[in-house]
Amino acid sequence: PEGALEVTEVAVLSVDGMPAVLGTLRSVVSGWAIEPLGGGELVLLSAVPARLHAAEDEVLWVAGPATEGALAVRSFAVLEGWR
Repeated sequence: PEGALEVTEVAVLSVDGMPAVLGTLRSVVSGWAIEPLGGGELVLLSAVPARLHAAEDEVLWVAGPATEGALAVRSFAVLEGWR
């Protein structure tokens, strides 16, 4: 429609001052990781809450401190309808 805004790319850089990443949740040999939407290397996750496990293959953002080569999940949200 006329005057519509088309978004072709979006990024989440931080949430409440913590580093964040937007992507697809993947199960990996070492646990859990996010495959960034814009491409790039998997971001390994630590301290993944059990309630997040059901979101495998869903698009979400996670935020938390970077510790020992992984992002420790402190906050997250699943983005309904994203692929």
